[in-house]
Amino acid sequence: MSQKKSEVAYRRENELLEKYRAVADDDALTREEYKTAVDSLVKGYETLLGDTKLLTSVGDRLQRKLKSANMLLEQQAEEIQRINQDLQKTNVDLKNTIDELTRARASRRAQTFILVFAVVLMFLTEVLEEAVIEDLTFFDSGVANFMISLIPKALIVLLLKPIEGYTERYFVRIAVRSDAQQRERMEIQEKFSTH
Repeated sequence: MSQKKSEVAYRRENELLEKYRAVADDDALTREEYKTAVDSLVKGYETLLGDTKLLTSVGDRLQRKLKSANMLLEQQAEEIQRINQDLQKTNVDLKNTIDELTRARASRRAQTFILVFAVVLMFLTEVLEEAVIEDLTFFDSGVANFMISLIPKALIVLLLKPIEGYTERYFVRIAVRSDAQQRERMEIQEKFSTH
């Protein structure tokens, strides 16, 4: 508080002080005038003391409320921090779950693709087998024809797992790129919608 504001706030007290200084310095006053001045000083002091007690009481009460509000704010800040940590953990869990779902979806697509691919290859081997076996005249035995027909099918079965792994990785890359592009579009939309 500046000096000028302080003087205005305590104007009444300063006036009383000056008045009673003048009384104390005045040697021409009678005993009765001194007694009246002292009684007036005591009443003024009682009023001042009462005002001081009231202000102190109000100040103490406000200080307790302020302390209580600060404690509440600290508790709320701790709660918010805990909630943020929980949200971050939940976000990580959700991201992991989304990644797992993306992989599962890609795996399912790869398995479907491989199944269709295997059926088509089996169908083609049957068609080709009929054409090739009929042209081969040195295999007259049914067992030999059966064994020859198993070779392409066995190769297809053996190649299905590596092809499935490659296809699954391919579909995962596509899904991850698609998710990343979708997140970028959402972030851009959020930026423009907030401005």
